[in-house]
Amino acid sequence: GTQYTEADVDTTITGTAVTYTLGTSRTLANAAEVVVCSSTCTVTPPASATAGMQFCARNANNTTTVITIAAVSGVSYEATARTSMGGSNKSFYSGGAVTDQLCMIAATATTWLVFSSTGTWTNSP
Repeated sequence: GTQYTEADVDTTITGTAVTYTLGTSRTLANAAEVVVCSSTCTVTPPASATAGMQFCARNANNTTTVITIAAVSGVSYEATARTSMGGSNKSFYSGGAVTDQLCMIAATATTWLVFSSTGTWTNSP
């Protein structure tokens, strides 16, 4: 079989379907992206997304770090309970557990909905 080992360097691979990034930051630009955080990291969605854009972010193997979905002017993120939206220009961050992960999809140019999540995620006040 094939054994997978995450590299110790920041890596971005753009394929025809999904862009994969291992590292500490990523500004989303493609229709589908996966970000694996090797240390404290920030994922920044575009100020104007295309509805249907999607991304997933998670901590790397055995990595306990906070993942931040950056505050972007005019952009709102749904709470993981799916009961409310955070205000625009507010960040969204994880609790810092090894199992933290979040997948979101753009419902509109400025609204991101939670598709799935693990761990504690908080919209900034």
